[in-house]
Amino acid sequence: MKTTFLKQSIAILIIAVSALSANAQKKQGDKLAYESRNTSSTYMYFDDDSTVNPPQTTVTYCENHIRYEFTLSSDKLTELYINNHKIPADSFYLYNALVTKLKEQIKRDRIQAEEDRKQAALDRVQAEEDRKQAVRDQAQAEEDRKQAEKDRQQAEVERQESVKDQQQAVEDRKQAERDRMQADQDRKQAELDRQQAVRDQAQAVEDRKQAELDRKQAEEDRKIADSLVSDIIAEHIVANKAGIREVILNEDEFIVNGKLQSEELLKKFKAKYVKKAGYSVRYGGTTSSYGIYINN
Repeated sequence: MKTTFLKQSIAILIIAVSALSANAQKKQGDKLAYESRNTSSTYMYFDDDSTVNPPQTTVTYCENHIRYEFTLSSDKLTELYINNHKIPADSFYLYNALVTKLKEQIKRDRIQAEEDRKQAALDRVQAEEDRKQAVRDQAQAEEDRKQAEKDRQQAEVERQESVKDQQQAVEDRKQAERDRMQADQDRKQAELDRQQAVRDQAQAVEDRKQAELDRKQAEEDRKIADSLVSDIIAEHIVANKAGIREVILNEDEFIVNGKLQSEELLKKFKAKYVKKAGYSVRYGGTTSSYGIYINN
């Protein structure tokens, strides 16, 4: 008889055993790529084969991407492969700790399998009892259904006797419900309208404040622009306002109509118009009408 067991995520090996196995693996000349540690890939399964004499158990165990395949005959290690690399018998002792741990786990799994088999037998007996009880319950349910049908028919007769009065009551109730729902909708809409009016009023106040700020900023920008233009003309950089196409002024440069001005003029204009670090002034540009753009 051949029996197969599968055990996922074995956590029975201590770190020392894993390290010993890895070192032994290196001594046999296997690739170092199998030294990667990934506990999520740990698994074990084994086959018990009683058709041979003596019975044999074939075990496959994988941990940290290292695959161990070995055969136990009469509970003794007779053959061992690691990542398809056959290990000579005179090196078996290097894996005694690993094999012992796995044999203990196999023993526990066999005991658990036997307990599961016994429980399955008990479950089958209980399932049969449950099936018989289900048949009895089904028969009782059929009797209950027949009685319920009789009761329903009687109730239908009684319902039809009073249906005319109930219909009128239902119509009255439906109309009252419609009236109530309409009144509730009207109330909700009125509340929404009121809330929107409050928001609109608040927004209007904010808009007025922003408009005032924008007006003041525009006035300030206009004054800066007029002063900047006057100073540029006064320094004889251009003859008049019409001659100014573009002005760029910041901490590092002073450019008029694409021409970089002297360091002396930069210091003079920067002292007057560049108010703080990162502040810059741009006048004119590619727009069809002149304006001033100030970056704080």
